[in-house]
Amino acid sequence: MNPIDPFDFDQRRQAILQLALRHADARRHRRWIVRAGGVAVVALIAISIILLPKTPQPNMPRPSDSVAIHYLQTDPHILDRLSTPSAQPAWTTINDDELLKTLADAGQPAGLIYVDGRAVLVQ
Repeated sequence: MNPIDPFDFDQRRQAILQLALRHADARRHRRWIVRAGGVAVVALIAISIILLPKTPQPNMPRPSDSVAIHYLQTDPHILDRLSTPSAQPAWTTINDDELLKTLADAGQPAGLIYVDGRAVLVQ
């Protein structure tokens, strides 16, 4: 492609027109491909619905003319037998002094500052 003279406006206009036409043609082609793909998918689904064999329905017994009512006895201790025991917590609760002493023993001296009723740990 020849370099375009920036002051030759007709040449620039023609180059821009060629770029725009190429872009429009590519976009038109892409749209056609997407439409054709959509139609192909719909057609494929329709053909598969028509041609796939239908699953046979099982032979269901006819309902009898009489209705039978059965009462089931529930087990009053079923929750005790089937529930899992709750686990004991794996932590212990300590107060502020114990926290500060434990941190100091670990080589991390710290302090507590209380702001608006909340404790903030500072090192």
